[in-house]
Amino acid sequence: MEYVDIVDENNNLTGRFTTRSNLSKFDYWHRIVIVWVINEKNEILFQKRAAVKKYNPNIWSITGGQIIKGETPLEGAMRELSEELGIPIDKNKMQLIDVSTTIGKNKEENVNRYIYEYLYRTNAKIDEFIIQEEEVSEVKYLTIDEIKEIRKEEDILQRYTKDLFRIEKIEKYLI
Repeated sequence: MEYVDIVDENNNLTGRFTTRSNLSKFDYWHRIVIVWVINEKNEILFQKRAAVKKYNPNIWSITGGQIIKGETPLEGAMRELSEELGIPIDKNKMQLIDVSTTIGKNKEENVNRYIYEYLYRTNAKIDEFIIQEEEVSEVKYLTIDEIKEIRKEEDILQRYTKDLFRIEKIEKYLI
């Protein structure tokens, strides 16, 4: 069973923790991480969520997940990249670009959380990724223009890609 640290509304660790399933039942503040993976062509890596996922199965998203008990945000970002994509991660290439919050409740879960956003540059090709099949069924790189075009289709990209994963935020980091 995976546990998640509970933080207070100011993002301070409380010393308490809970299961991931309890996060959706209660309004515990917690931390998540998302990672924008960008290649040398300034394309952003998207991954299709596995069909067995409880939330948003078969929907395209970016790498991310819960920061588990005892992890720092950087450790969580590196773990998610390593687990979901199976590539070696260079800690020195991880760049924290934002910490934000979502507050409230959506139709599926409570969303009182701090979001740590990282940028990770890699020259890894699609065939080099070793995807975690329980989490990811497919990966592909997309240009900013391609992403903006398909964002118009609600069922293709995870809803967070429209709301949480702000494409406009990442554009300034493209070379």
